[in-house]
Amino acid sequence: PLPLPRAAFEAALRGRTPAESEVMVGAPAARHNEQGVVVHVFQNATLNPETRGPDDATIVMFADGRAAMFRYAQQTR
Repeated sequence: PLPLPRAAFEAALRGRTPAESEVMVGAPAARHNEQGVVVHVFQNATLNPETRGPDDATIVMFADGRAAMFRYAQQTR
């Protein structure tokens, strides 16, 4: 169940296709392409290790059809 620690989320998805990723963690809140790179945006899917609260956004970028890069975003409050 989500949210997962960032390391566990990355381990679950790294190297997987977008479809396989959705099976593992569910559908993303948003999907789009940026210059041919598939990007999935998940909300409240990972835990920020500093705050121990959920990250507002977890961004997964698929290179050559496989999850390769992960970014995390917080809203300024």
